Amino acid sequence: MKKRERLEMLFNAIVSQNLITTKEFIDFAVSKEIKYLTATRDLKELEQLEYIKVVHDHIEISNASLESPMHSYRYVLNVEEKTKIAARAVEFLEEEDVVYISSGTTCEWLVKQIKTDVALVVTNGLAVFNTCLNNEHIKETILLGGHLRRKTLAFYGGDTLEILSRYRFTKAFLTATSMQNNLELFISSESEASIFSKAVSLAKKSFLVMDSTKLVEDQGSRFVTDLSDIDYLITDDNIDNEIRELIASKTNLIVVK
Repeated sequence: MKKRERLEMLFNAIVSQNLITTKEFIDFAVSKEIKYLTATRDLKELEQLEYIKVVHDHIEISNASLESPMHSYRYVLNVEEKTKIAARAVEFLEEEDVVYISSGTTCEWLVKQIKTDVALVVTNGLAVFNTCLNNEHIKETILLGGHLRRKTLAFYGGDTLEILSRYRFTKAFLTATSMQNNLELFISSESEASIFSKAVSLAKKSFLVMDSTKLVEDQGSRFVTDLSDIDYLITDDNIDNEIRELIASKTNLIVVK
């Protein structure tokens, strides 16, 4: 079982099976043929991700995790890759930038690593907005209103688009559900796809931040744009040379190790 699958299963068990002590957690993990030392490391990692707290051998789940369990599962997937991608992306930021940041767990990691004083961040992501509030380098944050899609904690709809249209951005950082083998980008819902496309059109430079598991993958049902409409794609190095060359023919590819 891959690490990301294991973390997802263990977090799901904490929520659904009400595992409230570290012993119950370890016993459950061992019953799933996960080694004791691996289980203890996984428990520590879930705590480092701030989705649980361990207090006197008791496990407490954060309120943010309970708001959207599906969002929480995605947050702990491919953590190492996402943090590296985010760290590279923030290097493009300049002082007084006006930035759009889409919903998405990679974008949350990006916000955490902003160390440049930016003038404004606009987002349709509730979790991204909350993360911005804890970063002193972001002078002002605007959360686009509208309808909330609980699965992704993203706002969408006509009101969201109308408010978004009032702004112009120096840079936009976005993520998508998948990039299919024809290098078209897809998102799982039509409502969020329109927000994505609009944000790209309003930005001087656009950056797509996606881990390699989403590249050339048949997921997402709503087409948003062709990869050539994006200025930069930042991803991890778990992609083969053929795909790298294909992507590099359409946009500026940045691979982090």
